[in-house]
Amino acid sequence: MTEAEEAQFLAACPPWLQDLISVGVDTGLRRSNLVHLQRSWVQQHGRALIVPRHHLKAKEATVLTPLTTRAAAIIQRQASSSASSFVFTQADGRPYALDQVGVAVIRTARRAGLGDVSLHTLRHTFISRLVQAGRPLPEVAALAGHRDIKNDAPLCAFGAGSFARRNRRARVVWECKLPLKETVAGENF
Repeated sequence: MTEAEEAQFLAACPPWLQDLISVGVDTGLRRSNLVHLQRSWVQQHGRALIVPRHHLKAKEATVLTPLTTRAAAIIQRQASSSASSFVFTQADGRPYALDQVGVAVIRTARRAGLGDVSLHTLRHTFISRLVQAGRPLPEVAALAGHRDIKNDAPLCAFGAGSFARRNRRARVVWECKLPLKETVAGENF
């Protein structure tokens, strides 16, 4: 998702979904980790997330994700508005259901005219922006919680223009075409 598409998407989101989408784009968390983000994962005075290995797909090591200023502010605001152990909660304090958020993302993307956007698109956007910013693939793999760079290498191919998805059915392949940037979401990692 380009920055313009992200802005278009956020403008179409209901308020409860905007923060979740922003944190997803800025952290690259897997769908279940994003929707069920826990306050106890916020470490280093709100500057990083440490997702315990038993909450990860590979369950081999914890994942440390530095937080952008935007993500840190959202998490702090969300966590201070509820006594729940979860960051993103409904008005009654219960966490959102993964399917509930997934359907809301797809419907909102369609309303915004973005078509094939899902919760997992946020993760691909995060990874693509890291590669676009010139981050080394081993670092990208570590931030994404991948065991090796083979998972990330197919996600990016370089050219000139804007991000584009190539093969949605078989495997999502991002074509990173914007000039390299030094930051992701305006922040150095």
